[in-house]
Amino acid sequence: MKKKTFNTLLLLLLIISMMLVGCPNEEKIEAGYRDITAGELKEMLDSSSDILMIDVREPYEYNAGHIAGSILRPLGKIESWSKELDKDKPIVLICRSGNRSAQAARCLVDQGFTNVMNLKGGVKAWPYGLVENVDIPGAA
Repeated sequence: MKKKTFNTLLLLLLIISMMLVGCPNEEKIEAGYRDITAGELKEMLDSSSDILMIDVREPYEYNAGHIAGSILRPLGKIESWSKELDKDKPIVLICRSGNRSAQAARCLVDQGFTNVMNLKGGVKAWPYGLVENVDIPGAA
């Protein structure tokens, strides 16, 4: 009987702790954007061409390797380039590891964008190949 009570209490504590901590992805959805995996992005790209992929790294990083179809818009200039975007269009933000793109996602959500996603793990997590050594207009 004691073992059953202990297991019940342990299960109850686990459930309560999960409720208190919550799911990290749910918090980001509540923040107005969501993290997606490389596999999810690949599926989206294979099924739709209406996705805008924005790489928020610096030009030298983008040139070293970026996801085909992504456009370069450095995070440091987000206030200017974000004004050019459709606030309802699906936007996937990309960086090296997912941190700068998460910052950009929060910024876009704060500006009223409604369909913002962050590539979890950035280009480091992208197993489908990168485009390298591309001349970037205006990056000289």
